[in-house]
Amino acid sequence: MLNLFGRYSDAFKSKEKINFWRDAVENFEQKKYFDSFRSFVNYASDNETKNIILKDNGDSLDIEFFQGTKLIRANIYKDHVIAESDIAIFTKPGVAFMRRLMELNYSLYYTRYSLKDNLIILKFDSSILDCPPSKFYYAVKELAVNADKQDDILIKDFSLLQSINEVDTIAIPENEKQIRYKYFKKWIDEALKKVSTLNENSYEGGISYLLLSLVYKIDFFLMPEGNIVNQIEKLNSIYFANDNKSFVDKNINLKDEIIKLSNEPENNVLDSFYKTITAFSLLNPTNFTMVLNVINDNHKNVKWYLENKHEDIALSIYEYISGYCLYHYGMVKCVSNLFKLAMVLINYDYYSEITAESGKKYFLEKDKPDAKVIIDEISSIIEDSKEDFPELSFKTESLNFTSLLQLLNSYLKEIQNLNFNV
Repeated sequence: MLNLFGRYSDAFKSKEKINFWRDAVENFEQKKYFDSFRSFVNYASDNETKNIILKDNGDSLDIEFFQGTKLIRANIYKDHVIAESDIAIFTKPGVAFMRRLMELNYSLYYTRYSLKDNLIILKFDSSILDCPPSKFYYAVKELAVNADKQDDILIKDFSLLQSINEVDTIAIPENEKQIRYKYFKKWIDEALKKVSTLNENSYEGGISYLLLSLVYKIDFFLMPEGNIVNQIEKLNSIYFANDNKSFVDKNINLKDEIIKLSNEPENNVLDSFYKTITAFSLLNPTNFTMVLNVINDNHKNVKWYLENKHEDIALSIYEYISGYCLYHYGMVKCVSNLFKLAMVLINYDYYSEITAESGKKYFLEKDKPDAKVIIDEISSIIEDSKEDFPELSFKTESLNFTSLLQLLNSYLKEIQNLNFNV
């Protein structure tokens, strides 16, 4: 049930997948290039979503990577490797968009934007001798991630460009889209209302928690695509940009942009609710120490807000910790699922409504945490990771189920004690 929410992550592969990577490296070193790319596909592909398709022609390989609304086509020949994706159609050359493409090329390491007939394409090519698995992985990931992001931005910014739909998206039932939109508006309105009651100088930290936890909540639960997800990325960047602005000013800018997001036409938001298949996660594998740092840096602030009768801000800190880690870090599966469970507990009204017809688990009973159901869920999460981390354990007996805030407090402390020795 927790897998209904959150973005795709390919961080921390299974032992089976890691063995395929080793085969890819060894085959490349032995100059068995086609075998190397075959093993690479076995490593990188997701067995459930079928996000990568290999066509073996004997004397060449054709590989298709699905990344959101974009298709990345890679062709492996005897002497060279080519990968590309169609970004947009242009009706006539334009100085403005061509300048943008040149600027974008400066930020790319492996790939480049090019013109092909009346198409803008993003392309990578290399001799096969110079394309070991590591280079191919990072090159195709750079290509896929940028193709899926920039097509929406370029088409929005330049009227000369038209979209190319190569990949069919997965439709979401209309009633589910309406629920997502309902909470999109509800969450924004609630956060802005709370912020409006706080002094922007005295409560700059609390305002930041309320606004940022909102951003991560929208991304985690509603998972919008297209230009809406690009706006969410912009909201995150506003706050964490190294621009020497005060946190008060950052909060003001963040609030203004959230208001703009809230004013998006309803049909634009509804149209952003669809599912896609993804080959490459935006998140890189993250050491657990970085997760611990986020918990330590923010958990200590809860006490002050509780003592000053701001339980709503205290709860938003717990939501921020979970949401920040899920948005920024590629974590091992069990840590990701533990944070997902925390997000569900904090936003149980949305969880209950969106899963009403799919056999939901009742984590709360009359607004009180249900100890048995929650402990069973935690135990299942830990058990699923025991093969990779035999010493992993979670002391559920240390959890405090008196209230949601007490539970989250004890829950984070136990997450900090997780042992990932192998």
